[in-house]
Amino acid sequence: MLDLAARQHGVVATWQLVQDEVPSVQITRWAHRGWLVRLHRGVYAVGHRALTADGHHLAAVLACGPGSVLSHRSAADAWGLRATSRRNIDVTTAAAGGRKHRWIDAHRCALHPDERTVLRGIPITTVARTALDIGEVTTQRDVHRYLVAAEQQRRYDQRAIDAVVARAAGRRGLRPLLGALRDLHPQHVATRSEMEIRALELIAAHGLPAPRVNDELGPYLIDLHWPAHRVAVELDSRTYHLTADAFERDRRRDAELAAAGYRSARITWRQLTCEPAWVARTLGRLLA
Repeated sequence: MLDLAARQHGVVATWQLVQDEVPSVQITRWAHRGWLVRLHRGVYAVGHRALTADGHHLAAVLACGPGSVLSHRSAADAWGLRATSRRNIDVTTAAAGGRKHRWIDAHRCALHPDERTVLRGIPITTVARTALDIGEVTTQRDVHRYLVAAEQQRRYDQRAIDAVVARAAGRRGLRPLLGALRDLHPQHVATRSEMEIRALELIAAHGLPAPRVNDELGPYLIDLHWPAHRVAVELDSRTYHLTADAFERDRRRDAELAAAGYRSARITWRQLTCEPAWVARTLGRLLA
C-alpha cells in the first residue's frame, strides 16, 4: 500500500487495493485506525490529508473508477494553461458512478485514445481535447486565452486540435473552440492544401519544373519532391511545427535527407505570400 501511495501523490483507491488482494476487512481496519483518511467514497489519503493539488486531482480521478481522466477546467489547471479556484474537480468517465461523488463534477463521455494521456502520474485529457471541453463549460474568450497560453508554453499542436475538431460534431464546445481558433490567427492560417496550391501556382508562374506533391520518400511524406534533382521542400506551416516532438522530428528528417544526398528547404506561408520572388529564386538555385 505504501509503495502504491508513494507513486500516486499519497492517495489510494479501494478498488486498487482489492486488485492487489488486500482483504476488505483489512482496509476497514486501516481506516478505523486513521492510517487511511477518507477523501471520497472508496478513496483515501495515506496517513494524512496534506495533499498537493496533484494529489486531490488524482483522488477525484480514482473515485470515478478505472479509465477515468482529469478533464475540463481541472485539466486546464493541471496543464498550467488556465488556473481555476473551483473546489469541484472535473473528471471524464465512461461510467455513471462518478456523478454521485461530492466535490466532483463527472462528465460521462467515451474518449478517443488519442485524447487521453498521463501528466505527473494523473490520467488526463490532452491539451487539444481539453480545449474542446473547456468550451463546453466556459466562454470563447476563456478558450482563446487557453490556446494563447498553450502556444506560449509550446504545448500547442495544430494536428491534434484538427483531429479533435474532426471528431467533435454535435458537441457544445465545438463552436467556441472554432471561434477561438479564428481569433488566434486573424491573418488566416493556411491549411496544408492551400499552401500546396499557392506553391504550385508560384512554381508554374516562374517556369520551374513541376514537382511531385505529397510523395513518399522512405519513411517520409515529402510536400514538394523533385526526384531527378534530388530536391525536397517542406511547406512549413507554423502551427504544425510548434511542439518539441515536431521540432525533433523535423530536424531528424532534414538530417536523414542530407545524408541521402538531398538538398532540402523549408518554405513558410508568409514567405509564399509576401516574398514570392525570393521563394522562386531559392527554388531555382536548388533545382539548378
